[in-house]
Amino acid sequence: MLSLKTFIKRFTSPNDPRHAEGFVVYTAADCPCSKETIALLRRSGVEPCVLDIDEHPDVRHEYGAGTPIVKVDGRFRFFGKVDPLLLRRLLHARQQGQ
Repeated sequence: MLSLKTFIKRFTSPNDPRHAEGFVVYTAADCPCSKETIALLRRSGVEPCVLDIDEHPDVRHEYGAGTPIVKVDGRFRFFGKVDPLLLRRLLHARQQGQ
């Protein structure tokens, strides 16, 4: 279990790609659901930052090995298959500046 200090340090570093504005997708090698998620995001006009969950043990420890895990604007939003309707709503809200 991460200490609060370690958690804050890992999840607030501005140079860490996990904190990029936009979409970050944690994937696993040969995960068909991850490939579908990346394709869905790209069809929706989003170019996600794709990270291998095995290279981020803190995320794997906190959320498990199930992929994909999608982080949007710094918040974890999807775990596993992405619901296209929820994605459209999220994209619409982002366009409205909410």
